[in-house]
Amino acid sequence: MSTATVDDLQTHFDELSAKLAAGEIIHLFQNGKPWAKLVPESTPPGPSILGAAKGLAQFGEDFDEPLDLKWDACK
Repeated sequence: MSTATVDDLQTHFDELSAKLAAGEIIHLFQNGKPWAKLVPESTPPGPSILGAAKGLAQFGEDFDEPLDLKWDACK
């Protein structure tokens, strides 16, 4: 996190923009008081991983048939 004044924006813009590009947040002060916060633009999210394993699992033809089980808890 860096701090700068409003005047620094004009005189050191290249240096401040390089810090923003590196992901740093810059707090700006005017007349000794907090004035603004410069935050780097967030990167867009990557591709979704939903469905990445599609087609990898194989099921038997009867996988959804009822099971023939007798549970002791159901007695």
